[in-house]
Amino acid sequence: MPPISERRVRVRVTNLEVWEAKAAISSLLAEPWPVKTAYWLAKLSRKLTEQHAVIEEVRVKLIRQYGEEGEHGQITIAREGASWPAFAAAFNELMEVEFDVDVPNKIA
Repeated sequence: MPPISERRVRVRVTNLEVWEAKAAISSLLAEPWPVKTAYWLAKLSRKLTEQHAVIEEVRVKLIRQYGEEGEHGQITIAREGASWPAFAAAFNELMEVEFDVDVPNKIA
């Protein structure tokens, strides 16, 4: 049986929780921690950062799909625009997606 520090707990999170946790994780990593805790926090941060990148990639695709090209070539989507409800529904669906993250028992 692995030592307690190497045991994992499977935690189910949503994309919304990952999206909102990005700043908090960065703040945690800036704090001084014991070596093992810092290591596991860094590993957790990497997993969540990877998921955040996937969410961002899909969000940008949604903006391209539902947005309109502005005068300087940028794609934007206005809350008062006709495509906003469809964009918001798709984005909310993206944020509701759940997935499992294995977290070390020490920081679960």
